[in-house]
Amino acid sequence: MKKAIKILLLLIIPFSLIGQNIDNIFAEKKEIYFSFNIKDKSQLDRLSKIISIDHKTNKKDAYAYANKKQFTKFLQKKIEFKIIDNSISYNNISKNNWDYYPTYDQYVDMMYAFADSFPQICKIHSLGTLNSGRELLIINISDNVYQKENEPSFLYTSSMHGNELTGYVLMIRLIDDILNNYNSDSYITDLVNEIDIWINPLANPDGAYAGGNSNVWGATRSNANMVD
Repeated sequence: MKKAIKILLLLIIPFSLIGQNIDNIFAEKKEIYFSFNIKDKSQLDRLSKIISIDHKTNKKDAYAYANKKQFTKFLQKKIEFKIIDNSISYNNISKNNWDYYPTYDQYVDMMYAFADSFPQICKIHSLGTLNSGRELLIINISDNVYQKENEPSFLYTSSMHGNELTGYVLMIRLIDDILNNYNSDSYITDLVNEIDIWINPLANPDGAYAGGNSNVWGATRSNANMVD
């Protein structure tokens, strides 16, 4: 009986330690980014059902994202790993420089300001409000923005993964460029006159601002439900 208890304790203690380590790892973030060595493709295929494999993965090294539940399952595979700090830097400077990430409130203000400043060719729509209170916003640009025309529609949407935000800023800049150059740049004017343009700069605001609306420092790949 004593021998059985000792064996049981030996089995329980490692899992207790794992639990403590996981709690420490996820104390300040909901998602982590890490790397590990790959044995073969079949191993990677199996692991892809547990964690989100990043496109940077090569034949030798895998890069992945995981929330607490996913990482717990990964640890059970007893694979050596390295946690990587992929925090996005934040520098709040002038909007005109286009080299910073706006706060969530700045983003919303900019989107509505576009529609207010160019009402003849620009209209803003809300695709819905998330449980967090953040909105999914989309801009419509057209020479007859309040009418349905018989012309092709084109959609740009960016940053479904909340920590991949290069396209987020580029889409805001694209909106600004189109609106400010309409009727002065012939190419842009033709685009607006002949195409129904829709631009959603930020498809995952909950992931982008997971650390709070003031910056994107704590951005996560997943949404608020930790779904990739």
